[in-house]
Amino acid sequence: MNLFMEGNEGRQFIALEFDSGNIPFDHQGALTQEVPQFGGASSATKLWSISRCPGDFNKDLVDAEMGPGCVREDEFGITQAFSWGGPASANVDDLRRCALQPNTRYFLNIVFTQDEAGTAPEEIQPHPRCVSARCGVPVTATGGYSP
Repeated sequence: MNLFMEGNEGRQFIALEFDSGNIPFDHQGALTQEVPQFGGASSATKLWSISRCPGDFNKDLVDAEMGPGCVREDEFGITQAFSWGGPASANVDDLRRCALQPNTRYFLNIVFTQDEAGTAPEEIQPHPRCVSARCGVPVTATGGYSP
């Protein structure tokens, strides 16, 4: 899917609602990204989160509620991804995999910024590239299952 935002001073985020359905206990998957190939969008660094609230980038609160791995800064390359999994992911020593519970409503949140994961939400600054220009990211999900 291609996700992008128009400039608008960079004070925007993307929030995609989804339901985890009957995610298998030990299931694993990932979200990978590529450089935008569409309509003049610029690629820029970003914060990603999976949380129970739209636009939630508060790492301390999300970690306390869901465990580690659900708020990540953009350090993904060709071999890295935003990893997620079923409830078993909470029981492994993988601080980069977001554990999802079955039949729960979540949001995939993305904000274009150069700030690090853990920056207080009120201090997150828009990525300079996205203040007046279109920024975007193509995202591909792997490890799908039938909810």
